[in-house]
Amino acid sequence: MQVLKGDVEKEASGFPDFRKLEPNHKALSALNLDHFGLNRRELSKGGFMGQSKPLRATALIVEDDPMQREMLCLLLEESEVDVIECESAEAAKLVLERAGGSLVLMMTDVQLAGHMSGVELAHIARKYNPDMGLIVTSGRPLREELPDGAKFWEKPWAPLDVIREAERAAYARGIDDGGEARPRS
Repeated sequence: MQVLKGDVEKEASGFPDFRKLEPNHKALSALNLDHFGLNRRELSKGGFMGQSKPLRATALIVEDDPMQREMLCLLLEESEVDVIECESAEAAKLVLERAGGSLVLMMTDVQLAGHMSGVELAHIARKYNPDMGLIVTSGRPLREELPDGAKFWEKPWAPLDVIREAERAAYARGIDDGGEARPRS
């Protein structure tokens, strides 16, 4: 598992100032996400020296509580799902702009760091990827309307439900348990 944390200067808002990075800065990842304060977990073994990687499902986890975010990531990693994690909806929106079409699932809390809520983010995510599984979660009753097909889970939710939903979303997108693309019917 690789977690990149660059020595990136932060703006007054607390978010990294990506304009001050050199093009080859170590905080830049393949998706150019890490300089926005994002965290890409690389789980695939292989993929170097010309070896191919199996096709794997990718989930976006948006949670401002580091312990809950880490628990979600560990659950999904055990299901062999790659994870991109963010603590704010603003950071997650950048992920959706760059990689939204490749995501099979987004799970977000309602209250997040930053100015945008998880419900607002769910509406944005639906525009970038209409087929992605969307789960919005909170410890409080939901007062806003979710986009079509999005699910609301009240906290605490069962860890097994997270794994099942990730596997269901991967299967719906045509990725089987072995990381192989399945023919769509």
